[in-house]
Amino acid sequence: LIHQRALRQLIENSCEPYLLFGIQQSSIKNYSSAVQYLEEVEHCRMEGPQLEYWMMHYAYALYMFGEKTKAADYFKPIMQSTNNVTSEVAKYFTAVIAKADGKSVEADKLWGELDSPAIDSKYAILARWQRQAK
Repeated sequence: LIHQRALRQLIENSCEPYLLFGIQQSSIKNYSSAVQYLEEVEHCRMEGPQLEYWMMHYAYALYMFGEKTKAADYFKPIMQSTNNVTSEVAKYFTAVIAKADGKSVEADKLWGELDSPAIDSKYAILARWQRQAK
């Protein structure tokens, strides 16, 4: 709370400190603080890769904080990102959330898109494991 007040007083028109501090809080697994800082960025004018970057970090912090339904609302728009890492993260976590909500068909479809020989990433491997576990 003290950090947020200090940031507001020192940097009235900049969102970057909130974004960076929120990501930093997420990296040390302080998800409640990460969510608070990243929420401050929502009103900022962002577009393209910067907006996707924020959405990915905010959605992940929400997910880890336990706000899975709200997290899905932020993961879904970035599933079609031209950035492969962003789209893979979004698809994987959207599938995990869908599975937990009893939407197995939707989850399996998304994991199927990731479980491809063309995709060699952490999320492709995790998707493969999820599909084999059913």
